[in-house]
Amino acid sequence: MLSRMVVDVNDDVISFNELERCHRASVQSFVLKRTGNLHLSEEIAQETFVRAWNSRLVLLKHDNPRAWLFTVARNLITDHYRKSARVVAKESKLRLLASETSSEERSSYEDSEILQEMLKVLSKEHRDVLECCVIQGFSTKEAADILKVPSGTVKSRLFYALKELRQHLVTKESIDERA
Repeated sequence: MLSRMVVDVNDDVISFNELERCHRASVQSFVLKRTGNLHLSEEIAQETFVRAWNSRLVLLKHDNPRAWLFTVARNLITDHYRKSARVVAKESKLRLLASETSSEERSSYEDSEILQEMLKVLSKEHRDVLECCVIQGFSTKEAADILKVPSGTVKSRLFYALKELRQHLVTKESIDERA
């Protein structure tokens, strides 16, 4: 019985290696044409074959494994761009929130590392409310339902989160001016 399992595993590995050898270049080329980024195309192609390996029992019996691979790659590209869009939107909203000042001052805080640092200043409760109301765009009532707190608490936390971000911004500016 054990020897049969070893043969099955070896057959799977050999079949999978053959599948990867035949299709890796075309999958990576497919991704590269859609992203225009060599590094990203390598990452997505690698993730495609990781998922193929995890689903190898189904994939190796599939009528058209190439189509399956291209579908997974296309979905990974879509996921990547959705995630990127959320990050950019989040950073843009935080930039505007953190600085209710002139455009000159706003432009000095466009670096996402500074935004991440500013978010770390907030308590988890304040970050959660800011995420729901400002970044995700939920109303205070919807955020209250999501966070399972009264809507008055959401309004209060949002007020204090914004106030704390502004104070941190002013403090950071005064430290930068002294340096």
